[in-house]
Amino acid sequence: MKITIAHGKTKREINGPFAICCSNIDLKELKSIIDSAIERNISYGWINFDEFIAQPEGSDFDIIKRQKPIANTEPVGWD
Repeated sequence: MKITIAHGKTKREINGPFAICCSNIDLKELKSIIDSAIERNISYGWINFDEFIAQPEGSDFDIIKRQKPIANTEPVGWD
């Protein structure tokens, strides 16, 4: 499996087997985001894993944190 992950100003490539560690809640959220991308019929490209910021009740706005694209850079491999 070949996956590229971007976080902050770093872009990393995983090419081969790997492991992740997360809670059951985080794993369900991860599954939901991936399922949504599959339903949109994405064939290749970035999937955003956003963080939602809690707002006071009655707020007219939703605030999310989203990774900015790291354009025109090659990912660095992990050993």
